[in-house]
Amino acid sequence: MLCNVCKLIQSCKYGVSDISVPGTSVLYEMGLMHAIGVHCAILKDRRASQSADIQGLFFLEYTNAESVVERLSRWIEDQVQEARIVRVEAFRFLDTLTS
Repeated sequence: MLCNVCKLIQSCKYGVSDISVPGTSVLYEMGLMHAIGVHCAILKDRRASQSADIQGLFFLEYTNAESVVERLSRWIEDQVQEARIVRVEAFRFLDTLTS
């Protein structure tokens, strides 16, 4: 099973991890992503306790499903190069419609 997880992680350019539930393999998977250079958004429910192992990392805190969508959307717009390209192309397309 670990080999399957490693293959999936290696095939990704970006990742999303939610560290809200303790005792899962998420921290291990985040470590693999970090080691091979996969850029990862780290989500955390505001009510969940934070693991001491990752206190120095930047994470996206959320309180409900809507805030997850909002935070993750903003992260994608800021961090994912392909999203910036699509946004610029969409803006140019809309600009041609209004010209």
